[in-house]
Amino acid sequence: MYTHYPEKRYRLTLEFLKKHIDTGETILDLGVDNPFAKIMRDNGYTVANTSGEDLDDDLEAIENTQAGVVDGI
Repeated sequence: MYTHYPEKRYRLTLEFLKKHIDTGETILDLGVDNPFAKIMRDNGYTVANTSGEDLDDDLEAIENTQAGVVDGI
């Protein structure tokens, strides 16, 4: 199923999430909504994305999140 980039990376990351992160956690996914955010949602995770702002200069999205997990793959 997932044998090529980025599918292999998605599979490995999803396996990690399933092993270590409860689906009750909210995940802050750094960057705009993307295919992997959809995969996480499809697997029961609540995902919030940043808006594409430069996080080197504007940390508001990170500072104000209620998410218990941050993902930036």
